[in-house]
Amino acid sequence: MTSYARANRQYVAMSEPEVWQFLDTARVMSFSFVRADGYPHVSPVWFVAMDRTLYFRTTGDKAKARLAQDSRVCCAVEDGERFTDLRGVILWGRAAVADEPDTIERYSALAAVKYAGLSSRDLRVPERWAADRAEQRQTLTAVRVERVASWDNRRLDGWTG
Repeated sequence: MTSYARANRQYVAMSEPEVWQFLDTARVMSFSFVRADGYPHVSPVWFVAMDRTLYFRTTGDKAKARLAQDSRVCCAVEDGERFTDLRGVILWGRAAVADEPDTIERYSALAAVKYAGLSSRDLRVPERWAADRAEQRQTLTAVRVERVASWDNRRLDGWTG
């Protein structure tokens, strides 16, 4: 069972439905894990939330090698410019390669809608980069969320401590 909490005693947490609604609208998530040398690694990824699980694509060999070492991960999504507008979610869980055809198909359909107009072709990135990326085998990674902390500074007026 996933636990939900506020990120810090001084913040106002989002409810469980608000967390997942926020994730449905967010575009970039920072995905982190500990490398074999003990240092953390953080990467921004496009992602989709489905059934309280986070999914994103990554280069196949890199993802499998890292996840085989230790599946514990931390993900963060944030939004806002001014302090009173800041909100975000930190999620801890276990990552694994998702290779079920139905899951891949569902992810692909949701990602196509969420990121419509933002593909490398749409944004006219350099052809050499796009061609190299197209040759890399992609793997779908699933993060099964175990713990969630959130904050929504837009609600600080109602903070009671």
